[in-house]
Amino acid sequence: MKCILSFFLWLFVLDSVSGQEMSKTDSLDFCGQKIAVPSSCSTESPFSLKCEEYSIAWAYLYPQMLPSVPDKTMETLQAKKKDFKKTNIYCYLGKDKVRGYQVSYFNGRGNVYIIFAFGESNHQTVLFQIITHKPVLVNSDIPEYVRPIFHLSE
Repeated sequence: MKCILSFFLWLFVLDSVSGQEMSKTDSLDFCGQKIAVPSSCSTESPFSLKCEEYSIAWAYLYPQMLPSVPDKTMETLQAKKKDFKKTNIYCYLGKDKVRGYQVSYFNGRGNVYIIFAFGESNHQTVLFQIITHKPVLVNSDIPEYVRPIFHLSE
Protein backbone atom coordinates (compact mmCIF):
# COMPACT_ATOMS: atom_id res chain seq x y z
CA MET A 1 0.00 0.00 0.00
CA LYS A 2 2.88 2.39 0.73
CA CYS A 3 4.12 1.93 -2.85
CA ILE A 4 0.75 2.86 -4.33
CA LEU A 5 0.37 5.84 -2.00
CA SER A 6 3.87 7.05 -2.84
CA PHE A 7 3.18 6.63 -6.56
CA PHE A 8 0.03 8.74 -6.37
CA LEU A 9 1.57 11.40 -4.18
CA TRP A 10 4.36 11.72 -6.73
CA LEU A 11 1.83 12.07 -9.56
CA PHE A 12 -0.42 14.48 -7.67
CA VAL A 13 2.23 16.99 -6.72
CA LEU A 14 4.03 16.81 -10.05
CA ASP A 15 3.56 20.12 -11.82
CA SER A 16 5.85 19.41 -14.76
CA VAL A 17 7.84 16.54 -16.11
CA SER A 18 10.51 18.52 -17.85
CA GLY A 19 13.49 16.38 -18.66
CA GLN A 20 11.47 13.18 -18.42
CA GLU A 21 11.11 11.20 -21.61
CA MET A 22 7.54 10.52 -22.68
CA SER A 23 6.32 7.88 -25.06
CA LYS A 24 3.68 7.92 -27.76
CA THR A 25 0.90 5.39 -28.03
CA ASP A 26 -2.45 5.50 -29.80
CA SER A 27 -4.62 4.44 -26.87
CA LEU A 28 -4.71 3.54 -23.20
CA ASP A 29 -6.93 1.09 -21.35
CA PHE A 30 -9.01 2.39 -18.46
CA CYS A 31 -10.96 -0.37 -16.69
CA GLY A 32 -11.34 -2.28 -19.94
CA GLN A 33 -12.31 0.79 -21.97
CA LYS A 34 -9.91 2.03 -24.65
CA ILE A 35 -9.31 5.77 -24.71
CA ALA A 36 -7.64 7.48 -27.62
CA VAL A 37 -4.47 9.42 -26.89
CA PRO A 38 -4.71 12.83 -28.57
CA SER A 39 -1.76 13.71 -30.80
CA SER A 40 -1.01 16.73 -28.59
CA CYS A 41 -0.58 14.52 -25.49
CA SER A 42 2.00 12.01 -24.28
CA THR A 43 1.78 8.97 -22.10
CA GLU A 44 3.91 8.78 -18.98
CA SER A 45 2.90 5.18 -18.25
CA PRO A 46 0.11 2.77 -19.26
CA PHE A 47 -1.92 4.50 -16.53
CA SER A 48 -1.36 8.20 -17.24
CA LEU A 49 -1.68 10.87 -19.87
CA LYS A 50 0.01 14.30 -19.89
CA CYS A 51 -1.34 17.14 -22.01
CA GLU A 52 -0.63 20.85 -21.97
CA GLU A 53 -3.79 21.86 -20.10
CA TYR A 54 -4.30 18.80 -17.91
CA SER A 55 -3.03 15.38 -16.90
CA ILE A 56 -4.83 12.23 -15.82
CA ALA A 57 -3.63 9.13 -14.02
CA TRP A 58 -5.15 6.11 -12.35
CA ALA A 59 -4.20 3.05 -10.34
CA TYR A 60 -6.03 -0.20 -9.76
CA LEU A 61 -6.46 -1.05 -6.10
CA TYR A 62 -7.63 -3.91 -3.94
CA PRO A 63 -11.18 -3.12 -2.71
CA GLN A 64 -10.04 -3.12 0.93
CA MET A 65 -7.70 -0.19 0.11
CA LEU A 66 -10.70 2.15 -0.17
CA PRO A 67 -11.22 4.66 1.31
CA SER A 68 -7.93 4.59 3.24
CA VAL A 69 -5.60 5.31 0.26
CA PRO A 70 -7.54 8.40 -0.95
CA ASP A 71 -7.99 9.62 2.63
CA LYS A 72 -4.27 9.29 3.44
CA THR A 73 -3.43 11.07 0.17
CA MET A 74 -5.71 13.96 1.20
CA GLU A 75 -4.13 14.16 4.66
CA THR A 76 -0.63 14.29 3.16
CA LEU A 77 -1.54 16.94 0.58
CA GLN A 78 -3.32 19.05 3.17
CA ALA A 79 -0.22 18.99 5.39
CA LYS A 80 2.12 19.97 2.53
CA LYS A 81 0.17 22.47 0.40
CA LYS A 82 -0.69 26.13 0.95
CA ASP A 83 -4.32 27.24 0.72
CA PHE A 84 -5.49 23.61 0.51
CA LYS A 85 -9.24 23.25 -0.03
CA LYS A 86 -11.16 19.97 -0.32
CA THR A 87 -14.81 19.27 -1.15
CA ASN A 88 -16.46 15.85 -1.15
CA ILE A 89 -18.17 15.07 -4.45
CA TYR A 90 -19.84 12.29 -6.38
CA CYS A 91 -18.86 11.80 -10.00
CA TYR A 92 -18.65 9.05 -12.61
CA LEU A 93 -15.91 6.72 -13.75
CA GLY A 94 -17.35 5.32 -16.94
CA LYS A 95 -21.00 4.60 -16.13
CA ASP A 96 -20.39 4.02 -12.43
CA LYS A 97 -21.14 6.64 -9.79
CA VAL A 98 -18.22 6.95 -7.36
CA ARG A 99 -17.01 9.13 -4.50
CA GLY A 100 -14.38 11.77 -4.95
CA TYR A 101 -12.68 14.90 -3.72
CA GLN A 102 -12.37 18.20 -5.51
CA VAL A 103 -9.12 19.77 -4.34
CA SER A 104 -7.35 23.05 -4.95
CA TYR A 105 -4.14 24.55 -3.60
CA PHE A 106 -1.55 27.17 -4.45
CA ASN A 107 1.74 25.78 -5.85
CA GLY A 108 3.84 28.96 -5.86
CA ARG A 109 2.95 29.89 -9.46
CA GLY A 110 -0.83 29.65 -9.34
CA ASN A 111 -3.71 27.47 -8.31
CA VAL A 112 -3.80 23.76 -9.06
CA TYR A 113 -7.12 21.93 -9.30
CA ILE A 114 -7.38 18.19 -8.83
CA ILE A 115 -10.29 15.81 -8.80
CA PHE A 116 -9.69 12.44 -7.15
CA ALA A 117 -12.35 9.86 -7.95
CA PHE A 118 -12.36 6.41 -6.42
CA GLY A 119 -14.56 3.36 -6.40
CA GLU A 120 -15.53 0.54 -8.69
CA SER A 121 -15.70 1.03 -12.46
CA ASN A 122 -16.48 -1.86 -14.77
CA HIS A 123 -15.92 -4.28 -11.85
CA GLN A 124 -12.44 -2.91 -11.08
CA THR A 125 -11.49 -0.87 -8.02
CA VAL A 126 -9.69 2.23 -9.21
CA LEU A 127 -8.32 5.57 -8.01
CA PHE A 128 -8.43 8.22 -10.76
CA GLN A 129 -7.16 11.79 -10.78
CA ILE A 130 -7.26 14.73 -13.17
CA ILE A 131 -5.04 17.79 -12.61
CA THR A 132 -5.69 21.15 -14.29
CA HIS A 133 -4.92 24.82 -13.76
CA LYS A 134 -8.62 25.71 -14.15
CA PRO A 135 -11.50 24.61 -11.95
CA VAL A 136 -13.53 21.66 -13.22
CA LEU A 137 -17.12 22.51 -12.32
CA VAL A 138 -19.19 21.01 -15.15
CA ASN A 139 -18.70 18.28 -17.75
CA SER A 140 -17.79 20.82 -20.44
CA ASP A 141 -14.70 21.74 -18.34
CA ILE A 142 -13.40 18.20 -18.91
CA PRO A 143 -11.61 17.50 -22.20
CA GLU A 144 -14.00 15.74 -24.58
CA TYR A 145 -11.89 12.61 -24.98
CA VAL A 146 -11.69 12.15 -21.18
CA ARG A 147 -15.49 12.36 -20.68
CA PRO A 148 -16.20 8.72 -21.62
CA ILE A 149 -14.11 7.58 -18.64
CA PHE A 150 -14.66 10.51 -16.23
CA HIS A 151 -17.50 12.99 -15.88
CA LEU A 152 -19.20 14.94 -13.12
CA SER A 153 -22.84 14.28 -13.97
CA GLU A 154 -24.81 11.92 -16.20
